[in-house]
Amino acid sequence: MTNVHVALRAIFLRFPILPLLIASVSWGQVTTATFYGIVTDPGGAVIPGAAVTLTQADTGAVITTNTDPAGEFTFDFLKAATYDLRIEAQGFKLRSTKGIELSASQKFRGTFGMELGSVSETVTIEGQSTQLNTVSAEQRQTIGRQELTELPVAQRSFDNLLSLGTGVQLSSTGGLRLNGIGRSGVKITVDGTDGSSNPENAGTGLKNNFNIIHTLSMEAIEEVETTKGVTPAEYGQQLSGNVNLTTKSGSNT
Repeated sequence: MTNVHVALRAIFLRFPILPLLIASVSWGQVTTATFYGIVTDPGGAVIPGAAVTLTQADTGAVITTNTDPAGEFTFDFLKAATYDLRIEAQGFKLRSTKGIELSASQKFRGTFGMELGSVSETVTIEGQSTQLNTVSAEQRQTIGRQELTELPVAQRSFDNLLSLGTGVQLSSTGGLRLNGIGRSGVKITVDGTDGSSNPENAGTGLKNNFNIIHTLSMEAIEEVETTKGVTPAEYGQQLSGNVNLTTKSGSNT
């Protein structure tokens, strides 16, 4: 046993919980969204102290905050869902933005301009356009509830939709290549935790490929997220990228 091994053994004996903490850090991945915003007046100046309300469309859950002295606000740890945004500030019309879709691990940044007027007046914007990711450098593809429900899929196995994205090669046994890197370079997760039956040769297929339904039934999936390229630090133990399945949860319907 080397001196390094002796030192590590002494540390773990003294702090037995440390290995568990290390394991949790290396395996966990972000499955929630972050929403950054800045509120401005018609001249482009920031508006501090504006009241900002974010409402989840499916459940009616409400989160509130205020813009800081730089006119910025942040909502983090958001469930992947569709949201409505409401911004109020003295001397400006109320601004309502509906249908903001956030996916797992997405970092959304937007600028929200206010119009001069009474707070009793409302400016409503619906059908928010797709935003470019200006916060991080990864390549992301999201397959949402509508695609999973309506697109015809062979054998009702979600992985047959992955090839809709660029740089994705899929084998009949659930093996994946992202951006040309070998199968062992990809990581498969379910709600951010390891979801591959073979950690040495990751794929969506079960061990020995005994089931044509891979990893999880499509009826249980809310969203399929493929992240590749220059991935953030939380996507550990992979070379080419990560495929994460987000499971469905309850709503008011």
